[in-house]
Amino acid sequence: VGAIIEDLDIDDLNMALDKTDNLDVATVWQNLNRGSRNHMRSFYDLLLQQNLIYPGFFLTEAQILAIVNSPKETVPVDEDGVPLS
Repeated sequence: VGAIIEDLDIDDLNMALDKTDNLDVATVWQNLNRGSRNHMRSFYDLLLQQNLIYPGFFLTEAQILAIVNSPKETVPVDEDGVPLS
């Protein structure tokens, strides 16, 4: 269930980011998105330990794999999703 929630959250945030021109709002949403990607990595790892694969329901399988095969994001990001440090 956690992976599904993060899948939906990431998809919703991506769609919202495409529609805003408010830099403050975009910065908050980018950082929420960063957190959701980190959560997806954790949930995906737990599923793998149970020999389960999460295919994605809202994001494509390729998008899910790109997230889970990338490193954990540990620093805040700007309105474009670029790390601040």
